[in-house]
Amino acid sequence: MINLFEKIKEARVRAELTQEELAEMCGVSRATVCQWESQDSTKRLKPRKANLHKISQATGVSLHWLKSKSEQVHIESGLEKEVLNLRQEQKAKAKKAVQDLYAMVVNDELNSDEISAIVVLAKVLGNK
Repeated sequence: MINLFEKIKEARVRAELTQEELAEMCGVSRATVCQWESQDSTKRLKPRKANLHKISQATGVSLHWLKSKSEQVHIESGLEKEVLNLRQEQKAKAKKAVQDLYAMVVNDELNSDEISAIVVLAKVLGNK
């Protein structure tokens, strides 16, 4: 039998989400997601019903599967594929943006203030 904490982690990993990303999508902290997925029963936290629904939507798995004792993953029709496609599109856009910025720096198309702003932004994003 697969436990809820294992299902949440499996769904998150299948959707290629980090704990931080799932937390943002559910409106909770990363620590809360960590508690949802904790193998240690003394540290484990069971998500509220509203958060189970958000987990289902964010990962593309069915709410029924999260609540059931079934081990077989129940995927919302087409939703998981859509979620995975969106993640891949986001990654591709981010990679392209970084490549474009790099080219602008190499080609000396940015002034020092613009470069400083990009460095600050990168540091802020790196801390997320």
